Amino acid sequence: MSEADRQRVARQAAIRTIARGERPVYRAMQAEGGRWYVLSYPWLVIDGHDRRSALEAPRNAVQEWLGVDREAFDVESG
Repeated sequence: MSEADRQRVARQAAIRTIARGERPVYRAMQAEGGRWYVLSYPWLVIDGHDRRSALEAPRNAVQEWLGVDREAFDVESG
């Protein structure tokens, strides 16, 4: 499966989950060099200087990626 197909399938699954009234959880993980990423969603790379910004930036990225309300999902750091 191509990277574009993985992204499309993941997006569709997340939107279906939210439509059922569930709140998916996205985990922000720290990578080398101070960058952050969303676990299992490597295309959502985040610049965060600390844990607080590493929670806010992924929330913004996931909201933009899914096109849903910020309160439709949770973000936690790992």
